[in-house]
Amino acid sequence: MGRLLKLVVPALMLTACSSEPPSQAAIRLALSLDEIGGCQTSSCEDYGMSCGATVSLRLTDYETGELLHSQNGQGQPLSVCQEAGVNGDICTLADLTPRMVLDGMPPETMRVEVAVWSAEYTCDDIEKLDLSDLLDLYGRPKEGFSSQPAFAGAKLFRAGIDADITVPLNCSAPDLLDAKTCAANLPTNVSAAVTDMDAVQQIREEQAINVSVKVGVPEPKPDGQGGSYYVLEQAQLSELALDTDGATPSYLGAIPLPFVEEGGVVCSAVQEYLAQATTSVTCEEVDNTSEDFSLSPLLLSKETLDAILDALSLENFPETGILIGRVVDEGFSPIAGVAVTPSDGSTVLYLNDDLSVASQGLSSSSAFFASTNAAFGSSWTAAVFDGRRHSGKPRGGLVRGKVSTLLIRMTGEVNQ
Repeated sequence: MGRLLKLVVPALMLTACSSEPPSQAAIRLALSLDEIGGCQTSSCEDYGMSCGATVSLRLTDYETGELLHSQNGQGQPLSVCQEAGVNGDICTLADLTPRMVLDGMPPETMRVEVAVWSAEYTCDDIEKLDLSDLLDLYGRPKEGFSSQPAFAGAKLFRAGIDADITVPLNCSAPDLLDAKTCAANLPTNVSAAVTDMDAVQQIREEQAINVSVKVGVPEPKPDGQGGSYYVLEQAQLSELALDTDGATPSYLGAIPLPFVEEGGVVCSAVQEYLAQATTSVTCEEVDNTSEDFSLSPLLLSKETLDAILDALSLENFPETGILIGRVVDEGFSPIAGVAVTPSDGSTVLYLNDDLSVASQGLSSSSAFFASTNAAFGSSWTAAVFDGRRHSGKPRGGLVRGKVSTLLIRMTGEVNQ
């Protein structure tokens, strides 16, 4: 069973004799599970709050619907509002309890009205709304109301008789607190294990301490010709921390990431602490419904990069970037005789055994290939003459000013 919503608002109630201290009642909230309430579950863990929330609570005359005031109607209005920060679920609304207190509640029957709004509405915004017309007689939000809350409800309270009250909340529009576009507000748990492209194995601790890994989502920029190129600037990157407790070193972090559309990619930027080292960028398709990403960034040595640039007759590193890939078999050994094909139909050149010559055709025993015009995010396929094909969903393309890296692993199965 999941956790229940436990927001308890202390209400200090006036007594008949002014010399007596005010008695206290508790106003509790619960999620309504009946068909009218529309809630699918009573567990607050099942309702996200990545967009934040604002909670309003009012005490009204149960007959007229007018907002009650303290001091027998002469004092402050009996309403409270509190803005809640971004969090994983609405269970954290319980943290608002110390900051929400109703003082001077009259000892009479009244209606308690509660609404939970998207953080798009501040308390100042809600104060300007005519909340007297928000709920119907049953405490359900009216469909015609100008601003719909995510949750709302009401219940009669016999002050001076009832020790507390539980207000059932209708799940009128819970997605308002947890829209996909708010995912960037929450940290994403990211783990990364770096593979050395030359050795085709995960880097060891002595190498890992000299390598930084950062994660981000590239941004498109107009190229002036109706298309786009992609950039990955330092401001878009969050660095992961090296963890050497496991059998192989990994990089970990809880970092904010922009919302990634379905089929989108997240990129790792890997750089050695060496003079003139070029950042290697590995982009991978991720599950946009997951709160955790496991990435497999690649490290390309400066020596291998320089050799490939020479083979391509490039005197300087191309401003538009370059993609360098390698194809390996099921056991991660380089494999010759493979044809790789990007989805955008861009040009692919294969490096020979010693990386001194680049030409079209098939992979050599070095298994390295390169492209200077593969579009960012391109999908790749690979095939061998015996029918073996690539595994997974290889993605790769140019990131401006960076080396994009791609490791394509073949399956051990032969397709007839």
